[in-house]
Amino acid sequence: LSQPPLKTMDEALMHDEAFSEEDIETVVKSAIGVVLGNVQYNPEKVNDWSNNILASVLKGLQSLNRPYKYVSSLYTAYR
Repeated sequence: LSQPPLKTMDEALMHDEAFSEEDIETVVKSAIGVVLGNVQYNPEKVNDWSNNILASVLKGLQSLNRPYKYVSSLYTAYR
């Protein structure tokens, strides 16, 4: 099986594969909404929620079928 040649960033940007901040924001907000929804705060579940949000974000980014690799991190601030 031969693989298609790798594209340069310039080629990707010219072919509707550009990085879209709006798409990313939609994916992130959706992941947060799905995981947290209407749950009540429980400090014992924060790590699970964080992991689920990150997994959902990465899955959503992959579903955009863009020629990128993603690294994500999550920062939780307590008020």
